[in-house]
Amino acid sequence: MTMQHPPHPEAYLIPFPAESFAKPLPIGVGQTTIGSDSTNTIQIAHESIAEQHAFIVFKDGHYLLSELDKHNRTFVNGQRIKTANLQHHDKITFGHRTFLFLMKSESLNLSAPKPFFAAHDTIKLHDGDLDPSELLAQRAKDAAKGIFRHLEAALDEDGDSSSQAHQRLSLLYQLSEKLRKTKVLDEVLRNGLELILQAIPGAERALVLLGSNPEADLEISAVKVREAGTDQKSFPISRTIVDWVLTEKMALASQNLAEDARFQDSDSIRIHNLNAIVVVPMLKDDQVLGMLYIDSRDVLNTFSLQDVAFAAAAANELALCIENIRLQNELIQNERMAAIGLTMTNMAHSIKNLLSLNQNAVDLLGVQLQGLKDKQIDKTWSHVLQSFTRINNLAANMLEFARDHELSLQPMFINHIIQSNRRVFEQSLSSKGIALELKLSEANPCWMIDGNQFQRVLVNLAVNAIDAVKNREGAKITITTAVDEHQDLKISVADNGCGIAKDKLGKIFELFYTTKGSRGSGLGLPMVKKYVEKLGGTIEVQSEVDKGSTFTLTLPKSGAAQLGKK
Repeated sequence: MTMQHPPHPEAYLIPFPAESFAKPLPIGVGQTTIGSDSTNTIQIAHESIAEQHAFIVFKDGHYLLSELDKHNRTFVNGQRIKTANLQHHDKITFGHRTFLFLMKSESLNLSAPKPFFAAHDTIKLHDGDLDPSELLAQRAKDAAKGIFRHLEAALDEDGDSSSQAHQRLSLLYQLSEKLRKTKVLDEVLRNGLELILQAIPGAERALVLLGSNPEADLEISAVKVREAGTDQKSFPISRTIVDWVLTEKMALASQNLAEDARFQDSDSIRIHNLNAIVVVPMLKDDQVLGMLYIDSRDVLNTFSLQDVAFAAAAANELALCIENIRLQNELIQNERMAAIGLTMTNMAHSIKNLLSLNQNAVDLLGVQLQGLKDKQIDKTWSHVLQSFTRINNLAANMLEFARDHELSLQPMFINHIIQSNRRVFEQSLSSKGIALELKLSEANPCWMIDGNQFQRVLVNLAVNAIDAVKNREGAKITITTAVDEHQDLKISVADNGCGIAKDKLGKIFELFYTTKGSRGSGLGLPMVKKYVEKLGGTIEVQSEVDKGSTFTLTLPKSGAAQLGKK
């Protein structure tokens, strides 16, 4: 198969399934012809391919595939076509040869969220800084199996190749043993990256990106450099490469640039700031947990296929260990939560019983103190009563959290619930000099929810927002509803208050954690999260100190009962 490079490629074809390493074939904005004849832009030498089989052209913002003859047999995702608008991830079959059609990131419209990288200046993400046609692609699972194929081949040879193969296999076993004895995630990643750099002498830096769960955005979890002076703050990872690795479960590696005439000019290499790279997904079964990135600035001595095979196998070991740690932590957390729930229930009942026994004495004492008509005593007694009320509310919240309520789901118009609480909110807010703004979806979404519990969620978020904006000039709270492009419901409560520090953002949904000091119980947000997750949804927070916070609930489209105006 030969290729003439068109200008400015924006899309690519990759042989599918990519069981061995193959180059992504660029599709330019002009016409790309496909056939067995050497005059084609992409030549596929196979008896099932016609001399002039098909062509792809970029037209009206889309890539259009057209078959040149009805006898040529061209399929898109298993459907016979004459012409078709191509979409990212389409599988195209010409005769008996199948290719995966992938676009660069600017054109992607993935249902999964885009990978997100933690904003602490340890990584720099680029768009289009490296053309994927300069890489080799292979299915990650097949790449990992390659370590054993390379070992068998090396056993038939003498000298350095055999010794290196044995050393790498030994390091892989060491990695497996070390990881299984370690229960701390940071230590697992540190050990893993150290052994990877030891096994791949050409590697200068290695990086692991993980999500807190399989659906979460990626964040930098570990970085390791061979030499102390090596730059850790700029990893020029292409967004296209990241997307392909995570969505297609591919291993990508730079090809041997020293053998490529386009890169024999060292000035060209310096201008483009190219790195030799290996990027592989970390897979548990068929689920992507994260990504392993390895690079070197010695692009003329790029990584070998054996290096890629070891990296893929090491990534599998890391993924297996990470998943085991997560499962163990989840089990421990569930056991803790069960114990906490039982303890909270017993404590709450005991507190309520004590309060009930003392209530008559409190009422009687209150009557006696009123007769004294002493302002100082009245003021002190008011503080005592407030404390009793807060203790009572705390006990009620503890019981509420500990109970596993069955949801009473009914179709309800979300905007109507918010509107029905508007007067209550505004009365409380206006007295504190706080403005309320509602930005409600014109679609007036109707969702299957538990109305009573949803009101508690709304009130809890509003109370938190009130606490955040109090005593601030121009204080404002905004409640928004919307149905996004995936038909999921989004409900946001935003404020322009004090905000939450970055080091506290990850803790605010933890049980009993509060930023309010003695004024908070640490139960409100965990209760909100518990309810939203019962509905199959998520809650996210975006916050900046002194600028405000936005809490966003996302409820899946499966909960939609009816969409329309009313």
